[in-house]
Amino acid sequence: MNMKKNPYMSYKYGFLFYKREQTILEPIICLLDCKVILRRFLFALGLICFNKFSNCVRITISFPNEVVKEDIIIDFDKDMYSDEFFERNLSNKSVINMVDQNKVDSSSYHQNMVQIDERNKRCCVFSDNYNENKKKAKVNESSQPPEANNPLFNDNFGNHKQGEAQNFTTEPPLELKSTVEVEHNKHNLQSNLKTARLIFQYSTDYIIRSEFLDDFLKYDSDDVNLVLKDLSDNIINMNVFKVLLITLRFGYHPGLMSLNRDQFLEFVILLTDLTVYSESEVLYSLYKFLFPFIFCFEPEFYQQLNSDSHHRNAIIYRKAFIPFLGVLFDSIEVIFDFERSELCFYKNTGIRVFNLLYTGQLNGSILRTTPEALNIIYQHDNMEKQNFLSWFLNFYKIEGIRISANNFFYTECKDPDMAYNFLQTSDSPLGTIVYTNPNIFTIIMQNYKNDIKLIEFERIVLSENDIKTLILFDSLEILILVKCSFNIHSGFLEMLYIFFSRLKILKLIDLFLTSNFFNNLLLLQLIELDLSFSTFIGSPNDLKFETNSIQLTTFSMNGCSLPSIIIDSYLKSQLLKNLSIRNVDLTSLKPDFRIIQWQKSYHFLDISGCAFGNILDFFSSNLISESLILKNLKNRTEALKILNQESLYNSTKYLSYSGEYITDVFFNYFKMFRCLESIKIHETLTDTSLWQEYNLFFVCQLKSLDLSRNILSKNTLTKLPLFSNLEQLNISNCNLKNGSMGFLYNKKQFLSLKRLDISRNQLNISDILVLNQLLNLTHLKITLENNILSKYFKEYGTICFKKLESLVLVSTYFDETIFHFVISNISLLKLKLKFCKVFHSGLTKKNIYNLKFLKKITFCQTLFHQEVLKILDLFKILRIYVIYH
Repeated sequence: MNMKKNPYMSYKYGFLFYKREQTILEPIICLLDCKVILRRFLFALGLICFNKFSNCVRITISFPNEVVKEDIIIDFDKDMYSDEFFERNLSNKSVINMVDQNKVDSSSYHQNMVQIDERNKRCCVFSDNYNENKKKAKVNESSQPPEANNPLFNDNFGNHKQGEAQNFTTEPPLELKSTVEVEHNKHNLQSNLKTARLIFQYSTDYIIRSEFLDDFLKYDSDDVNLVLKDLSDNIINMNVFKVLLITLRFGYHPGLMSLNRDQFLEFVILLTDLTVYSESEVLYSLYKFLFPFIFCFEPEFYQQLNSDSHHRNAIIYRKAFIPFLGVLFDSIEVIFDFERSELCFYKNTGIRVFNLLYTGQLNGSILRTTPEALNIIYQHDNMEKQNFLSWFLNFYKIEGIRISANNFFYTECKDPDMAYNFLQTSDSPLGTIVYTNPNIFTIIMQNYKNDIKLIEFERIVLSENDIKTLILFDSLEILILVKCSFNIHSGFLEMLYIFFSRLKILKLIDLFLTSNFFNNLLLLQLIELDLSFSTFIGSPNDLKFETNSIQLTTFSMNGCSLPSIIIDSYLKSQLLKNLSIRNVDLTSLKPDFRIIQWQKSYHFLDISGCAFGNILDFFSSNLISESLILKNLKNRTEALKILNQESLYNSTKYLSYSGEYITDVFFNYFKMFRCLESIKIHETLTDTSLWQEYNLFFVCQLKSLDLSRNILSKNTLTKLPLFSNLEQLNISNCNLKNGSMGFLYNKKQFLSLKRLDISRNQLNISDILVLNQLLNLTHLKITLENNILSKYFKEYGTICFKKLESLVLVSTYFDETIFHFVISNISLLKLKLKFCKVFHSGLTKKNIYNLKFLKKITFCQTLFHQEVLKILDLFKILRIYVIYH
């Protein structure tokens, strides 16, 4: 009975016991499966359609300063033009390409642009006559619509009135005919006029997108009403806006070549106001296409902007013109370093970072470049481009110039020992020659030499002409010369006090210095002097010092051998607070009455690697320093004697020590420090059991502990004391094996830990489990093995540090597993890959878009798969600042 009432059971029964019944069941099951598949297909199709329609919004923009009879509706018919058509127009019609290919010489090119400009003045809505009439009577403006007079903005191209349907036309813009009916009866026309409104559909189909308009795609409403002032603080003509919308949709508008100067300015201003971007090179091509319009402006226009840089127009134009710098030279890449506020000119390496669209203001920036880039610019035969570069740099008030042979700077290296080793192994400056480029060096000096406050040259050759140009920057406040080659007999260094009377910071690294230089140096009111690795040439008997005139607050002479009279004079400065004499031999100094007058209280003191000789007693009594660097002293007994000072116990907050094996004698003094907040002990044989045996005063207040580059183990780490307020821990490169992170587990004191560096160590799954317990971690530097991380994901799921802001991956293969780890931490703002290899599976186009939460990504000594190199430029679309080292 039940079987008869339930057909499914009868089929099941027949399937089990009767061969005949089986043939009946199979078609029914297939039918049911097809219904399931069909239902899933329709659901997916519905999602696609929903997403398609949801990614489109109808926008209405009102133009209060304009009136029309009917609302203007732009109807995009994407089938009329292919993307290739617009790209071909951008490349073929761009006059700037013709100039680059020597098809048009500079003079005829400029003359042609002037003729175009004059023609547009006669026919354009923005002509002088039109502007005068507009001021006299607004009715006259309405009675003769702009579209009737201006063939550039004819309604036949991409717009129509309500109730009408029109298609695009491929006719040239100057031959377009107006379809706007002009009423001869002014009274009737005036009564029918209303505020101009532009209606269009904005969607994800636009080739060039707008971040401002993208926000409306996220709204529930399909219809958005705006006023022009919602988009821009500037007065933009509706016709210019129409041209821009068609350009955004298709990447090109046939009327772009007919823009006059006023329209061009409105157009580029609107591009920046809308914050445009593109997933392809079309935006770069657009700006390159528009670049010739820059030459239509008379010199008076640029002079006026430079003379009144605080005027509202100057501020607006300054922002709108920034992107053009990125398209100036094909072989030069121009990027802006937001952190350092540096405008960088590099040779194009194939990865173009077009981030100047989002730079904003460049005022007060520093120009950073290399001799290789300078030579490329100098040898460029297009004078218009070089002149524009000169005006541009003056317009944006560049305040400094930094030139290095290979874009590495000594002053950016945090470790003085590593910096010195780099200088010793780097190529001789004689192999790098700088040809002074007047557009980057001399031209700045001509009009705005008073704005240059910083000059930094490293490992380059300076000719006599370079020196003559350099001395004209009479407002210079910071001068840094690192291992540069120039004629030491030219008298340049000896007369610094004449050339740069305002100089405050002077750093001369690895140079030859004469007695006349030191004698005249006293005439400068320096507050910071660095003579590291430099060599004194001359006779000490020629030195004449007046100690009372020295006002230094910072003095460095690392690895330098100077006469005792120089050392004695500078260490007597009562304002001296920062002293670095690393690896200096002081044995020639005598403990006489002069040493007693040396400064004893410091904010920062680095005496690493020094040989003290007879003056050891001076550094072993009543010495005060908040930061003390005591590394690799020649004699361990001297180090212990310096540490054994009550004044240091009560004043030192940061201690850095390295050397031989740390014994219990060291801990006898180490335990006496009462104010320590940061400790760095590395490159030593450390017995951590001593940390527990001694009652250390500073354990509860210690915030930073650096034990990197030591040989540690799981056993030694468990003997560390409990630091209840520790915020930073560095145990990188300590040869740690799997399972060593257990010392962090179940210690509530480590909830305060915010920064952790465990790179160049081996980790296993248990180590990762422990790391996942650090709830307040904001910075993590780590080396990951892909197979270990993959096993962890399968067993425990993702790793998520809720507060992690910075992640540094060292010596890691960046594949889909590592990407999954990165994407799981959406709180990340900065990502750095150091000595890594990036595979295609790790950085696909989709993956890059999923990293949109990042603000900055740095690639340092990183290798890329060929497919990855093709898509790295997508980071700029997400407005992620990218740095390549």
